[in-house]
Amino acid sequence: MEKILILNGSPKGKNGNTAKLIDQFMRGYQMIKSNSHIDYVELYKKNIKNCIGCFNCWSKTPGKCIHQDDMDTLLQQYEDADLVIWATPLYHYGMTSILKTFVERTLPVNKPYIIKNEGKFTHPQRCEISRKKNILISNCGFPEHHNFDVMTQSFKKITNDCIDESILCIMGELLSVEQLDGRIQWYMDVLKKAGEEYAQNGQFNLDTRNILHQPLVPVEDFIEIANLSWEAEGETPPSLDEAMNEKISSNTKHKKVESNMENKMVKYLQNSSVLGINGEKWMSISFIPWMLSWLFIGGSNILGVWGALLLSVVIVAIKMKSREVTYFEKMSVLYFSVLGLLEILGISFSSTVGTLLNYFAIALIWGVSVLDRKPLTADYSKHRFKKDIEGDIIFFKIFIKTNEILTLFWSGMFIIQGGLFILLKQLNLVKLSPLIYILIFVALKFTLWFSSWYPRHIISGHVGASNK
Repeated sequence: MEKILILNGSPKGKNGNTAKLIDQFMRGYQMIKSNSHIDYVELYKKNIKNCIGCFNCWSKTPGKCIHQDDMDTLLQQYEDADLVIWATPLYHYGMTSILKTFVERTLPVNKPYIIKNEGKFTHPQRCEISRKKNILISNCGFPEHHNFDVMTQSFKKITNDCIDESILCIMGELLSVEQLDGRIQWYMDVLKKAGEEYAQNGQFNLDTRNILHQPLVPVEDFIEIANLSWEAEGETPPSLDEAMNEKISSNTKHKKVESNMENKMVKYLQNSSVLGINGEKWMSISFIPWMLSWLFIGGSNILGVWGALLLSVVIVAIKMKSREVTYFEKMSVLYFSVLGLLEILGISFSSTVGTLLNYFAIALIWGVSVLDRKPLTADYSKHRFKKDIEGDIIFFKIFIKTNEILTLFWSGMFIIQGGLFILLKQLNLVKLSPLIYILIFVALKFTLWFSSWYPRHIISGHVGASNK
């Protein structure tokens, strides 16, 4: 049985972009060779001490390192493997430090003597490492392949010039942008095909190799998203022309960019409504269970808890048939289910406590959605802009940023309402609590203004910078 050792040197392990490349390649490989024994090692999880250059593994205990750690097992797996897949993101033009530590700790595989082999001086090996098959998989954040040169030379030395194939993905950061999945699916398909070809023939077809060498997206698009994705404090990213080191000879390019973005902006504003939901009614409908709960919780839990839960479940059931269920709708069902469970367990709460729970729960639900760069409001607006989001990096960034700000704004608004409710309670002015809802009208007015002003502000700034 063929033994495969996958050495994932990414500090993110199976959650990184390097792992995406590994997984897709192996998916194709295992379609041909499904019975291979695979040892998948996430090196960042292993206890591997640094080589200290004592050379005990060459003299006092030949082939045995003085350190007693996970490398004992890993070195045996390395010696036994028929195929080694070296996988690492490009860090400062080389492999990651954790993979480099592993490489240094393979010193016991060699003997200390110096011999000449195929015209070059080297160390003889204790086992036939040179007969192993090797594949190098890496990705980098640059748009050109020469950035891999130093690292590939290192691996040629490490493997005695026995790298069978290399998968070197430029623009690797795009692999983690979900909105671009459709646009770069061609690359993932070819990567899978490369796995099949290597399993069958021990090498990639020339066409496959050439396609894998192509950029994931046009260089100009990549430069835009790469520079705009950084939000460095006190710094402004360079315009596309500055980044490309180009000079604008006329206003033609500026006018083209300005016109294109203005058309998208008009479409955005024409389709927008409250909270950036672009005419969608589902956002308002999803609030109905919460409104019902605010009105009746603590007084009539049949309506304030069970009625709200029933409505939330009905909304989810309806949407499952025709469109995706959003994060907000799922969390609403979960929240009211918890309230229902507390009711069953005999844990009751007053109208005041119930109202506060609702305020702070909905604030938390909204606020947390931003942490994963998937603002809640975007769930309701993305469908109308699917083509623009996938096809235009600038529009995508503005779309997400606008929704992040609005989502956080409303999360803060719910917290403020809860705080005001507490204040009125302490002042024995609970009867005035309905006045709190006046803030919603102020917030709605702000939302309508902001959803119009902010995207225009960003676009005008971006286009202006491009014309300097």
